[in-house]
Amino acid sequence: MKKLFLGLAVTACSLMSAQKSESGVKFGAKAGINISTIVDEKKVGDSRTGIHLGGFVNVPLGRFISIQPEVFYSQTGFRNFAQCHRMLYNDGASSVTMQEKRKANLDYISVPIMFQFNITKGLYLEAGPQFNFLVNNKQTVDATYEIANMTPVQTKDMNELMDYKINKIQSLSRKFDTKGFELGLAIGAGYYFTPKIGVNVRYSLSSSQMTNQNGGRSPIMYEDTARKTISLLQLGLVYKF
Repeated sequence: MKKLFLGLAVTACSLMSAQKSESGVKFGAKAGINISTIVDEKKVGDSRTGIHLGGFVNVPLGRFISIQPEVFYSQTGFRNFAQCHRMLYNDGASSVTMQEKRKANLDYISVPIMFQFNITKGLYLEAGPQFNFLVNNKQTVDATYEIANMTPVQTKDMNELMDYKINKIQSLSRKFDTKGFELGLAIGAGYYFTPKIGVNVRYSLSSSQMTNQNGGRSPIMYEDTARKTISLLQLGLVYKF
């Protein structure tokens, strides 16, 4: 991570020097809201609303096209992702019904490299790769277990086996390794009301393997090597210096 920030700093300094000698190169800042969710194979969670904040440099490559590297902090995740599991014991007469409500905060330093295509004065379309570096990973499960036709001995055994107690709502934090890096693709559009002030809308998808770090303890939010995809919609304001 230190090497990453050092490299970004060197790049920024080089681009600042280039601005003095290259006409048309512009620096800027951007900020706005994120609306994101996580797709775990076939399961989709409700969206999390977060923010993004960062900067960019816009380098014209011609009259109608420019390249815009960016660096920004981005909040993603999901909310209220519920699952129910029914576990049967003995001859099937005894059971435990488990209900879970989940939320996840996955925050990144994102580095998109966008190619922008000028359609009319002020209006542009954009597309490019996006590199995401994980900086915060916190996921929480609120779960309840309800028993049916279980003996006191079975209930005691279940309480000793699981992190949660029967018929009580409890919360645990869980952490999952997303390998710290994700590669994605972003597309979007924007419009400048003035030469300096504009708006931008962007949609991106990024994917990586998610590994369970909890040693098989219950509850398990993902399979050991589940494929995770972040679906992210960004709406923001843009300012060129």
